[in-house]
Amino acid sequence: MTSWSREHEADAYANMLEQFSKDGRLLAVVSDSYDLWNALENIWGGELKEYVELNGGTLVIRLGSGDPVEVVTQTIERLIDIFGARINGKNTGFCQNLSA
Repeated sequence: MTSWSREHEADAYANMLEQFSKDGRLLAVVSDSYDLWNALENIWGGELKEYVELNGGTLVIRLGSGDPVEVVTQTIERLIDIFGARINGKNTGFCQNLSA
């Protein structure tokens, strides 16, 4: 991702979506090369949000640095704030076990 430079980070992400994210596909993009919170809130959740929501693929925001528990938890919370979330039938048993 860094080969596009910090100034073109959004362009690099958009290119990945255009090239590899289609209906039914999974795309994982390293998103903490410069500033993860900026990438989440202003690029994925701002400039590219509509494209992410409408392209039909599944986007995985890949992390490569920081405390895994802290960074992953904060990332999930921020993504829920930006994109929303719902519990489906596949994970209700897991959630029930956690609350027991």
